[in-house]
Amino acid sequence: MTGKFSGIVNGGGGNFDNIFDGWDEVQSADDYGTPLPAGKYVCIWRKGEPTISKKGTPSYKLTLEVEAGDHAGRKVWHDIWLTAASRAIAKRDFEKLGITNPREQLKQPIPKWLRLQVTVGLQADDSGIERNSVLAFKVLEKIQPEADPFAPETESGR
Repeated sequence: MTGKFSGIVNGGGGNFDNIFDGWDEVQSADDYGTPLPAGKYVCIWRKGEPTISKKGTPSYKLTLEVEAGDHAGRKVWHDIWLTAASRAIAKRDFEKLGITNPREQLKQPIPKWLRLQVTVGLQADDSGIERNSVLAFKVLEKIQPEADPFAPETESGR
């Protein structure tokens, strides 16, 4: 490794002069270096976005967050593959999420606040590294979000 640490930190295009101020008071982030144990989890659907795999296969990736228990806050991802061979499976998964017209609905924000029961398994890749795999999911309920106290008032809210 070449170069000084200060040159690396300060040369990143931002001002990092104060990056280590209060360092002793910062709590280290949790280390999620291992996958979730196989099992069923209640999760909240947090994000959905179109992606492309390393091999070029298109998918719609769901980001699911474990809601409670020992693994609360952990995330697991599920790809709904968008290929001719996987159309029936994609249609099934989208319908569970209330997406009946994916061509139009996937251009819009996701239907927020869905609580899901997710069955998570473990898969090992060719090098033996284990990763989580969503084996199945079902929608448990649509959650009504709490009102934002800072939201502007509407005509009916006055």
